[in-house]
Amino acid sequence: MFGPRWKKVLADLWNNKTRTLLTILTIAVGVFAVGFVTSVGIITIEDMEADFQSANAHGAIIFCDPFDDELVPVLEDTPGVGQVEGRSQISGRVVVGTETKVPIGLLSIPSAEALQVDRLMPSEPGGSLALADHEVLLEQSALAAFPAQAGDVLKIELPDGRIRELRVAALVHDVGNIPYAMLGQATAYVTPETMAWLGGSREYNELFVTVTEKHTDITHVTAVAQSVADKLKKSGRQVYQVFVYEPGRHFAQTITEGILVILNVLGALAVFLSTFLVINTISSLLAQHTRQIGVMKAVGGGTLQIAAMYLGLVLTLGALALALALPLSTWVAYGVCGWLSDYTNFVLRPMRVPMLSLILQIAIALLVPLAAASVPVWNGARISVREAISSYGLGKGHFGASWIDRLTVRAKQALPLLSRPMLISLRNTIRRKLRLILTLSTLTLGGAIFIAVFNLRAGFAQLIVDVQGYYLADVNISFNQAYRLQKLDPLVMSTPGVAGFEGWGISTGQFLSADRASAIDILFFALPADSRLIKPIITDGRWLLPQDENAVVIGNHLLRQRPELRVGDEVFIKINDKETCWHIVGLYKMSGNASQPILYVNDEYLASLRNETDMASNVRVITTRSDAQTQTQVLKMLEAKFKQEGIQVAQALTGADWQAQQVASFDVFIYFLLVMAALIAVVGGLGLMGTMSMNVMERSREIGVMRAIGASNGEIMRIVLVEGMLIGLISWVLAIGLSVPTTSALNVGVGTAVLTMPMDFSFNLDGLVIWLGGALIVGAVASAWPAWNAMRMTVREVLAYE
Repeated sequence: MFGPRWKKVLADLWNNKTRTLLTILTIAVGVFAVGFVTSVGIITIEDMEADFQSANAHGAIIFCDPFDDELVPVLEDTPGVGQVEGRSQISGRVVVGTETKVPIGLLSIPSAEALQVDRLMPSEPGGSLALADHEVLLEQSALAAFPAQAGDVLKIELPDGRIRELRVAALVHDVGNIPYAMLGQATAYVTPETMAWLGGSREYNELFVTVTEKHTDITHVTAVAQSVADKLKKSGRQVYQVFVYEPGRHFAQTITEGILVILNVLGALAVFLSTFLVINTISSLLAQHTRQIGVMKAVGGGTLQIAAMYLGLVLTLGALALALALPLSTWVAYGVCGWLSDYTNFVLRPMRVPMLSLILQIAIALLVPLAAASVPVWNGARISVREAISSYGLGKGHFGASWIDRLTVRAKQALPLLSRPMLISLRNTIRRKLRLILTLSTLTLGGAIFIAVFNLRAGFAQLIVDVQGYYLADVNISFNQAYRLQKLDPLVMSTPGVAGFEGWGISTGQFLSADRASAIDILFFALPADSRLIKPIITDGRWLLPQDENAVVIGNHLLRQRPELRVGDEVFIKINDKETCWHIVGLYKMSGNASQPILYVNDEYLASLRNETDMASNVRVITTRSDAQTQTQVLKMLEAKFKQEGIQVAQALTGADWQAQQVASFDVFIYFLLVMAALIAVVGGLGLMGTMSMNVMERSREIGVMRAIGASNGEIMRIVLVEGMLIGLISWVLAIGLSVPTTSALNVGVGTAVLTMPMDFSFNLDGLVIWLGGALIVGAVASAWPAWNAMRMTVREVLAYE
């Protein structure tokens, strides 16, 4: 069936199963890395986009005074408007068991089956969206907080302390809803009549707007929404805010795309390194087959025939790697996409292999190894019969010519305690310098990325500390309205475990452009002049002083939209439809995304403008002990007191819970990066194992001589193991240096994609120590099988080896 040349190809594959397996795995890791990342990216973005577009998601939300359905057709006549629908919302908490209370937002909607904007989908295919009074449609992401199904009854604690029971009509999916895993709040939908029964209004106070064109143009969408807001004002209603955030795109799409770009770069590095190893493997194979090539040429074999035979061997290895990696990458990628769909709230379509991913995997499995092997194969096939037959020895007599070789030879004199086997391991490590360089390249880069990921995690930890400087309280409680401090003070300070508190004001405004033609919705955080619960990072100017009146400190989120702003500028902000003048006294930095820029001002001055002097809509509490248990106990006691006094709590969160949410969000990205770092480390380990196997084969006669003069099995194994661990140790030293620029690159890439700004550099010793152990273990494990093979060789076998 097969000609002589193909029989030799099969024989080469079968006779050295270890080398064949290592080469297949090396190629397969690169194929898997690219296939995995590409499939995850394509499937996630395609399905996220398809799900988002099917819902006819809003482009803008307008918060205003109540209105009814009769006003909607008038607003829809605004040029550029697609559809307009009303909503209203109140907050509450789902009582789960005897201890747990889960925040929930209850939205009043028109008929769920007739929704045109932000359409709901039943979680069960073919399910009903029928919604009766005293029922809810529960958004499915809430299941991450508590179990529920159609027919269950939810106990809802309202802000005034009343308990209402609502039956779950069905579970639904709302692609525009930020899921519980990310927001920490469940969502449910009710009829206007149920909203009134809960204490809200039958009318709407939120307007969801779509546009007819330029759906992703934030300037266009904002202009259209502002025109609708102007009509609302003409109807006699006050507009509080026009909210536009990345219109026409899923809320997580930008962040997801940024992370996928970084993962694609790491996947490409894995392919690059596996290509190096293919070159290394084929070069070593040809060096081992030099005399065989000479014999083939002596009996009439042509250069092209011999080259084709070895390239056929490479193609066979690539095909086997593809058969292994393609189904595995498809299965793992789809599993990760399923997790991402749950985390970011989009519907995942059936499993498939994206065409681009398939093409890339085929190319990487077949064409890249073929291209990588072409040069060493051609050089090996061109060798003359005389050169091939006369070739002898590991280094062709050149060992000792370089300064590294001479340094190795003198090591015994410099280190008298260095044993002879150790000196042999040291010499063997650097004998094949090109092979050593290629092997070290993979291990070094894998180690550098591993260390850099730990540095990145340390950067995230420091970032959380920096951001926490703006949220230093042990307990944060927000109210539905502002309450007098005279009422809040005795309630809070008489609570056991409370050491102090501050009353803050939180309100909205519109930051006007210089020509008054446009505005940016902002949030005011109005704090006491002597506040001890904030440690801002000031990048220019200064922080607020007690004597400041119309002074404001702005941050990087506002500067992204208004980069021309400087300390000392006079700016105008509209508060309750009244234009007010402010002076910028400082700039602060806060990492992360913000739906609205936050401006810090003194509470007393802003309260005078809003007629809310000596009032607070948010209390920030300091507990006597900062542990999670104390914070939780204090929060429960405060909630009970506020409920008894009729004070309506909108949101409540302990500092420990806030920190846990931030850590969980950042860990998602770290896990992805660690997976890619592990894949690259696997490539390095496979390369080292292949290198050690080839080194042992090439030194078979040397091993035989050592065995003949009395070397024990343990000494032979120790020589090989030490050689592998020494390579691992060298790669660790090199990885430390390379991890610095790698960390800087990840700080810029991940920071810009996820946090809107580059992260500060942090160095973490944990990653360095862990990789030291990892490099030594990889070196030992990669050398174990070659060492075992070397130990099993008999003197007769090794001396007869050709």
